[in-house]
Amino acid sequence: MVARVLRDVRIDEVMAHLARLTEHDRYQASLGIELAAELIATAAEGIGLSDVTIERFTADGATRWWTFQAPRAWTPTTARLEIRAAGGVVVAVDHAVQPFTIATYSAPTPPGGTIARVVNLHADELAGAVVVIGPAEFARPALLATLASRGAVGFVTDAPCRGEHPGRIELDATPRCSASASPPLNVRRSRRARAPSRTSSSTSIAPRACPW
Repeated sequence: MVARVLRDVRIDEVMAHLARLTEHDRYQASLGIELAAELIATAAEGIGLSDVTIERFTADGATRWWTFQAPRAWTPTTARLEIRAAGGVVVAVDHAVQPFTIATYSAPTPPGGTIARVVNLHADELAGAVVVIGPAEFARPALLATLASRGAVGFVTDAPCRGEHPGRIELDATPRCSASASPPLNVRRSRRARAPSRTSSSTSIAPRACPW
C-alpha cells in the first residue's frame, strides 16, 4: 500500500514546496518559522484538508511551561561581514545568502554598520575589535566572558562548520555581533592580522506569538 501511494506522489510538486519552505531561516520563535508555518498551512488547505490551524505561543523569553522556558523572539533582517586585506575582500559572509552565518541573538550594529580591526584572540588589545576564533578557542567555556571583559565588539569563527558549509552558532542574548564562516577562515588566524572589517546587522527582537 505504501509503495502504491508513493508512486502517486508528484515529486516535482514536493520539491517545489520544499524549495519555498527552505527560503526561510526557520529558527524557533523567528519570523522565518512563522512564514514557514503559514506556507505549510496553505499547502495543506490546497490539497483539501479542513480545519487547518496554526498554534501560536508567547515567545518572550520568560513564559514557562513546567521545565520549558519560552525562547525569545529574534529575527535578523540584514547581516553582513566583510574582512578586507591588501585592498580586497578576503572574507565575506551574508545572512541573505547563508542564514547560518549569523549567530542567534547577535546584537545589531549602529545604523550604517561598524568598521573595526580584526585581531587574533591572543592579541594584546581586543577592545573595539572583531576577534577571529579557532575551533579549540571556541570550545573554551569562558570565551564569551573573555570577549566581553576585554571589550571586543564581536567575533567570527569557522568552529561549527561541517565541510565547506558554515554551521549555526547558538548563543544566548549577547551585546556582540557574531558570525560563522566557512573553513578557509583559518588563513586569518595570524597573531599579526590586523585587517579592517566592516560588519552590519539589524534584528527584530520584539516579543511575539510564534509557532515553534
